[in-house]
Amino acid sequence: MSNHYRRGMEDEEQVGFDLTKEEEEIAYYLRFNSGYKEVDLNKETVAYTRGDKMFQCLIGSSKYGPSSKGKAIKNEKEALNILQSFMDKKLFVKVEKKVFKKKDISSFPKGMKVPKKLKFYNVNHHNFDKNDSYYYLWNYNPVPLYKKIIGLCMIFVAIAFCLMPLWPESLRIGVYYLSVAAAVFIGFLFGLFIFQQILFYILMIVTCGRLRFLFLPNLIAECGFLESFVPLYSIEWKEGKTE
Repeated sequence: MSNHYRRGMEDEEQVGFDLTKEEEEIAYYLRFNSGYKEVDLNKETVAYTRGDKMFQCLIGSSKYGPSSKGKAIKNEKEALNILQSFMDKKLFVKVEKKVFKKKDISSFPKGMKVPKKLKFYNVNHHNFDKNDSYYYLWNYNPVPLYKKIIGLCMIFVAIAFCLMPLWPESLRIGVYYLSVAAAVFIGFLFGLFIFQQILFYILMIVTCGRLRFLFLPNLIAECGFLESFVPLYSIEWKEGKTE
């Protein structure tokens, strides 16, 4: 799906989006501060944002909005003009979003999050709308600052490990215990998953498929770390068919 919307973008990616320095700064701010979400489409991660959130991001910005010192965007009309300009330059494309829920959820234990399927449909008219009816798929994907920082940190860590023989003994011992603790924690999570599956299938076999007991049902679900441990368990009992 994402490839369909990005068709013809190869040339733009090679020469850039033809943005001025100020436009590039505003586009970067908008890209990462307008409440974007990510979804996998055709094995590719794509970011999308709702139209009203993009508009409010610019109007409410203390850096570029009407309340800012520089006032790069003086009013709502200028905000819409900038968003329309970005859309014309193909930084993002306008789409409609449809959410499809699985019809058969009997295979999912009670309490476990049921994955939803998203589909995006192309919109023929190309004017920017500041309402919540339309979404915009991003073609503009600069490397965010935190990823640059992580990359630099990884380089420094690699250099530091190369110089490990020069470390003081106390530091080497501390790093050793830290790495052991990390390995134990990863092993613990892996062990929880194995225990979850073994317990689930044992109870399924013993009860002839009637009892669906799942320990930590969201352990491997797409959610936050703490949410993976809530609820503690889910249980579902299916009555046998009577003739």
